This record gives sequence, C-alpha cells and structure tokens, in this order.
Amino acid sequence: MIGIIRPEEIFDNISKAVGDGNLKVFLEIGRLFAIWLAMHRNGTSPDADPLDDFNTLLQPGGPPEGQKLLKDAFEAYHIARLTDHPKTREELIFKANLLVGYHEQMRLQPEIAGALDAPFINHGYLKGRFLELVLPGYWLRIRHKLARLLRRDLPLDRLIERLTDHVQLLARQVTTEFLMTLQLAEGKHLRLGRDLEGNFPEALKVITHTELKELLNRIDKTPDSLHQSGAADWADFDERMHFITDFFRMFHTNPVLFQPPFDNKQTMDIKKGKLPKGRL
Repeated sequence: MIGIIRPEEIFDNISKAVGDGNLKVFLEIGRLFAIWLAMHRNGTSPDADPLDDFNTLLQPGGPPEGQKLLKDAFEAYHIARLTDHPKTREELIFKANLLVGYHEQMRLQPEIAGALDAPFINHGYLKGRFLELVLPGYWLRIRHKLARLLRRDLPLDRLIERLTDHVQLLARQVTTEFLMTLQLAEGKHLRLGRDLEGNFPEALKVITHTELKELLNRIDKTPDSLHQSGAADWADFDERMHFITDFFRMFHTNPVLFQPPFDNKQTMDIKKGKLPKGRL
C-alpha cells in the first residue's frame, strides 16, 4: 500500500478517534465517579449512603447508551463499603471495576476501531489510488464506463476490497504488537499485545463470589490464568476485554495504581487550562 496511504490523514484520524474516546470517558465515567466521591467526601456513614438518589442519575438498559452495568457496578461498590469481610470486599470491588471497564469498552468500541483502522477509513480513496497505480489512464476511463453501464462492481473491485480488508487486519495486529503500550507510574511499560506476566493477588487467586465467577466466565476465555491475555488485535472487543480483565485482577492491590496521576504542579497547570510539563 506504499504510495496509497497518506500519513497526515492517518494521524488526523487517530487523533480525532482518541480524542473523541477520551471525551466520552471523562463526560460519563469521570463525572459519575466525581459525584459518587462527593457523596462520601465528608465521611458519610455507609448506612446513610444515598444509593437510590445516585441511581436516578443512570439511564436504564444495556450499553452503549444504557447504564445498567454502571448501576450494578456502583451497587457493588456500595455493598463493599458495608462488608467487614476482606476477601468479599476485594471481590466486590474487582467485580465493580470490571463492570465499569466492560461498559466503557463497549462505549469506546467505535473510537478504538476507528483509531486502529485510521489508514483505511476512506475506502473509496484507497481504491481509487490503487487503481491509478495498476491501470493506465485510458483503462481507468474504460472500466469506469463499464461499471456504470453494468451497475455493479467489477472483479477487480472485489479483489481490492478483499486486499484492503486483509491488510487492515494485519495493520491492526502490527499496531497492537508494536505501538500499543501502557506506562505505569513506576516506569514499567506493558505491551498490550503480549501476555501479562505475574500473579494474581492473594484475595483474588480463587474467586468465590458467584456473580463475579459468572462474569469472568463470560469475558475471560482463560479464567484464573494469564495465558493468552495479550490482545493480538486491540480493536477486537473480546480480546481487549480479556486483557483488561486480567490486568485489573493482577494489579488490583498494586500500590502503584493508587498514586496520583499528576503531581501538584501539573494539577495546577491543568486547572489553568495549560499543558503540564514532565511525564504524563
């Protein structure tokens, strides 16, 4: 596809898709967590938790538009606050985190797929450029008239579509393998296309919560194992959710994820609408 794909169009499409996805998360998930935390900021007793009031903020139905998964998630957070049993509390929090992640990934599927498919968004443009490279100008004019006369695609059109689809899949896999990384606060980089390495925390090594076990059976094709946790194609929802599930479980009690994402100076810059300096 050399000479066919325009890099500037790719970067524009990726930037727009990522930006749209981040905006979705902040507007929905970020807002709800801010409201939830504000309800408990003053040390509200768990028994006085206004869960019913919070639930009125949520839309009924499943994702991507409905928020039932988020309702179930915050109810699990609420029950976790009430329990004195450490393992039960950790399993409930893990369940809630997974439900939030599941809802979020369903909502972001168009943006994630759009970002990874950025080189191939404009199929009409790609087909035109490909035909220009393989056919002389007079043949282009002849085939255009013939396709218009027959009112259907020609064999070469179908071949180009198959070629584009195949290269599109390969491009997503290459992008996932070499470009998709997650940087943790401790400086460690995770390759999203590679299996996670490590162990589940003691509280989550053996899952006993019935609903959590059922959820894991649906979204984790290798339950209780990090095997095949790497996502070959990050645009594939099932592969992506499998990685996220094992990531959430493995790092559930890791203190590095409890550190603030920005230092005080960066936070002040953000509040002023400025791009903060340093590692982001």
